[in-house]
Amino acid sequence: MAGFAVTLHGRIWVTPEAIASQIANGHSWDKHQGEFPGWSQGDFQRAVEETIQSPDDVKGLSDGRTAYWNDKESMVVIHDPSSPDGGTAFRPTDGKAYFDSPNLR
Repeated sequence: MAGFAVTLHGRIWVTPEAIASQIANGHSWDKHQGEFPGWSQGDFQRAVEETIQSPDDVKGLSDGRTAYWNDKESMVVIHDPSSPDGGTAFRPTDGKAYFDSPNLR
């Protein structure tokens, strides 16, 4: 099992596995599970981790947040390091247009 954090050059870096666990066990699953029919919370966590590790698109947002896009799952993951649950993940109703919108900043 991979670690949840690594130390490099005196700084602690949180792994995608840890971020995915935090997001999947926060508000995101409770609020958005209906957007992922047939998925378990574990499936959701794996998809969040895969999206962070190998995004089809990524962009920096305000306040140190990062948005990741997954084409296969039509899913956006927003990592917010200042949020207690690490951010959110969901399937926007307008798909990639949501991610590409200048309103997502």
